[in-house]
Amino acid sequence: MSGKICSIGVAFVVGVSVAACSAGVQRTSVPSAAQTVAPTLTQAPTPTPTLAPTPTPAPTIPPLRSGNSAAGTYRIEQLDPEVHLTLPDGWELYFNDAGGAYLNTGGGELLVGRPKEVIVPDENEHQPAPEDLMAWLVEHPSLNVTDPTPVDISGHDASYVEIDTTHKVDVFYDPLGNFHVGPGTGVRFYVIPLDGPDILVALLKDEFGQFDTALEAGVPIVESIEILE
Repeated sequence: MSGKICSIGVAFVVGVSVAACSAGVQRTSVPSAAQTVAPTLTQAPTPTPTLAPTPTPAPTIPPLRSGNSAAGTYRIEQLDPEVHLTLPDGWELYFNDAGGAYLNTGGGELLVGRPKEVIVPDENEHQPAPEDLMAWLVEHPSLNVTDPTPVDISGHDASYVEIDTTHKVDVFYDPLGNFHVGPGTGVRFYVIPLDGPDILVALLKDEFGQFDTALEAGVPIVESIEILE
């Protein structure tokens, strides 16, 4: 008997346990600390570095070349300090050497240079250019110049005179051929004072042109001159 009661009791306990499970009794399990998922953190965006602007390179100024030049700004080679000028169409470069740049257009001519030597008046000799080239021109006995007219060129206190000679006069020495002026009105000399030889700009009519025409064509070029120091 006792053995049967124990069997029944066990079966009852087991049956109740199974019934309870099949009745859908559920437990809500609490996750352990190890199982708790930490909240995802939003990472701050990495700031984009600010790049310094790339400097725009200065435009390259082309040199004057022999032959006709298209309108534009050019630098005169072999001049120190560097000199730029702006030309319209139609100007032709004859030469560009240590004596300066010599250009021509119909009716007018233009010279820009730093003459290192001058011709001694009324003599076939040459000597270093004076410190004050304008004063030397004014005092020249054969040039018969006007009173100097002040003018600003590239920030410099420059001036010009006009020539009215009675005969051909050699003015500046050049081993390849002296620079001279012919008789009559038809030449304007600008002098731009610098340390060392001054810059000379000469505007001339050619043999077929009128002086007014040469000035009309050349003065805007002279006014465009930039001296880089």
